[in-house]
This record gives sequence, C-alpha cells and structure tokens, in this order.
Amino acid sequence: MSMARALASGLVLLLGFVPHGLGAQKKLKIIEYLVRGPSGGGPVSHEDMTKAVNDLGANMLSLNMIKGPDQLQELENILKTTTIDIRAAIGTGNNRLGKTQKDWAKYFAELSRAYPRLKMYRVDDLIPDKHPWFAPDEMKEILAVKNRINPNLKFVPTLYYDVRNGMQFWEEGNPYKQIFECAGFAYWAAYGPRKRDVDLAELEGYIARARQIVHPTPFISGIYPLRYGRCVKPGGPLRELFHEPETLRRMLELSLEGGDGVSLWGMPVWMCDTNSHFRRAEYQPMQNDDAGFDFKLGIARGGCHMGWYHAVTAKIPLPNEPDRRKTLAVSFSVRDNREKSDYTYKYFIKQCVVNDEVVWEANVQDDGTETVRVATSTDLPEGRFATVSIRLLGRLRGNEGASLYVKDIDVKIDDKPAAPDFAFNSGIVHLDKWMEMYNIVKTVFRKYGG
Repeated sequence: MSMARALASGLVLLLGFVPHGLGAQKKLKIIEYLVRGPSGGGPVSHEDMTKAVNDLGANMLSLNMIKGPDQLQELENILKTTTIDIRAAIGTGNNRLGKTQKDWAKYFAELSRAYPRLKMYRVDDLIPDKHPWFAPDEMKEILAVKNRINPNLKFVPTLYYDVRNGMQFWEEGNPYKQIFECAGFAYWAAYGPRKRDVDLAELEGYIARARQIVHPTPFISGIYPLRYGRCVKPGGPLRELFHEPETLRRMLELSLEGGDGVSLWGMPVWMCDTNSHFRRAEYQPMQNDDAGFDFKLGIARGGCHMGWYHAVTAKIPLPNEPDRRKTLAVSFSVRDNREKSDYTYKYFIKQCVVNDEVVWEANVQDDGTETVRVATSTDLPEGRFATVSIRLLGRLRGNEGASLYVKDIDVKIDDKPAAPDFAFNSGIVHLDKWMEMYNIVKTVFRKYGG
C-alpha cells in the first residue's frame, strides 16, 4: 500500500511488538518523523524533535523513511548524540541503496550494537506473500542474520489490517504466525474508505480483536492525529484537517488503555516552542529578484509545514454606511514558480483571502502568469475593516520549494479605489487548532506516564 493511500485514510493502526526490555507495564508513546538528510535539513531539527518528545511525554522517536545516503548519514549522526530511543524504517525493496533485506538486517543489527538507543527497525508496507524475498524461509534467514549480531534489536514488519487482512498472519496454520510471534510485529491498517470520519467504535473493535488474537505479543495502535484526506482533496479547506477534540482524545485513550502503546504520524512538534519556530528562515521575507513585480513570496527547497504561508496583507477601512451592503473587489497579477514534480501541485496553492474567507485559490503552476480579478461582498458593522491577503500556502508538509510573485494589486470598495498599504506577514493557518491538538496529545501522554 502506498503512503499516499495511507495518508488519505484518516486513521492508521500500527500494531507492533514492544520490546520485553521496556517492561510489561510501560506504554510506548512514539512520535513519527520523516528523515530528510543533512542536505535538505528538514522542517524540524533533531534538537527540536528531542525537545518536543520530552515536552509531550513521549518515549520513542521513529525515523521514517530511509531512501538515500543522506538519510543514512543523518540517522547515524542522530544515534551518536540522541537521548531518546529510536526506531528506524526502510521500504520493502530488495535492492534499496544496493542492500538486500538481509544486508539491512545486518546493517541495523551492527548499528544497534554500536548505538544502543536504536531499539527497532521496521519494514514499511510489507506484504509477506507478495515479495519473494519475504517468503517464510527468507524471513527466517533475515531474522537469523539479525539475531546472530543483536537478538535484542526488534524487527518490525509493517502490515495492514482492513485492506489486506493482516490478522491472517496470526491464524493457526499460517506459516508466518510463529515467525511474527518470535520476531516482533508492526500492524499498519488503512482505516476505512478515503476521507471517512473516524468511527471510535470501529477503532475499539480493532484493538479488542488485536488483544484477542495478537496477545501475548504486545501491540501498539498507530493513528493520524490529523484527517489527512481532507487536505489532499483539491480545494478542501485546511480547517477540515482537525478531528473534533474529544474524538482525538478518545483515539489516544483507547489505544493506550486497550493496547500497549500508540504511535503518531504528523504531530506538530514545532508547537513545543512557537517563538523560536517562527524565527526560522522559512518565515522571513524573500528577496525580490524580479523588478517587474512588487512582492516575492515563497520558500526554498528544504520543506515547509502543513499550513505554512507567506502573504502580503492590508487592513482597509470600510465606509461608515452600516445600512448598505458594501462590495469589495480585488485584482492583481501573479507569476508562479515551483519545482517540477508530479506531487508539487498538491503542496502549494495561491489564494486571495478577505476577512479570513478564501475568495479565490488555485494550484501553484510552473512559471505561469495570470491576472486575477476577485469580487466579494461584505456586510460588516460600522467602523469595521476589511483585511485582504494574497498568499502562498503550503497545503502539505513537504520538501519542495515554490515562490509566488505579485504585482498590480488594486482594491475597490463600491467601485471606488482604495489605497491600501500591503505588507509582508507569515505564519501557520489555524494556529489555535494546532495548539489544541498538541495540548490534547500532551495531556493524554502525560496521564499515562513513563
């Protein structure tokens, strides 16, 4: 199953082996983090991740995914200094970076001997009966390679629940049952149809079934604290990203009460220190390198967080005529630049926003020029202002870069020209919702201690 499919699922279940060395009573609370590599830098440094993990009350960091030599180097650099237990991850290929799955078992086992903070490694999107190098006899050899070097390192293959019936591998007579019971096991389930809301009763049923079938092997539930499918949908407002607070709280509580831990993908770890975060380079104005435009908004390659934006904004007084509906019209010209990627169109959109309402938006193009005319009606009380923004918005967390050049902004109120002074600003949309989400996780994690 592709990560794109998983991201669109809204909720993901991760059932995994908890090392016996952690103790039977200790709940694993894992924060997932995408390894970027030193050349890209990534949107969050390991130092910031460490601060957030400690602040949240988590006890393990999962570094996902190792796809190139930069990521391998970053993993090794992190292991040299980290004070947090680490789980690493690779894909299912049998020749990634020139290594077979047996080579990876040897590599991680040797690395864990040198750096004991490496507690697990997992193989993502595993379909045991699809890949011949994961056939039962091959799987036994992979484990033998690992165990000869470090039997305490947990091998955690990632399977799915309701898409590929991953529970079948625990059924009596299945050739993988004894392998997974001995090796440790991760269980990553696409949670129902795309963009469907969370069904807490269904989640509770998954966990209850895992207790019945998987135990005595411990398991953890992995969930997305965001409704990822909502933001991938073209034109979908980012406010739809967020679960209802009580829904998120119960997802976490069910996972920790009914199982042996929880793993979270997509946590806004930057909320740990927003003052420091918003001083980062990606929130600073870019130098305008095109004299034909008035402003340049954008971000260099290296990544932005979901909801990141650069904008030019003006606050415009409205006529003091409370009994008459006022019409505000905006026109402007833009030129887009983005990296040439099949996925970039999902990551960045350009918008015109009036009083927090998106009145126009489109995907960022590759070197496109267009004139945009937007008309919107407002009906505001006497003495109020209209706030107008033109912005570049990061819809998803990614590693791509993009820019938006803006000129010829014209604002009219009831067909009369206004002369607003547009100025740069930046930030994260729905900051209060991100903070609410972070604090819910922090409260629940700390409730369960250790």
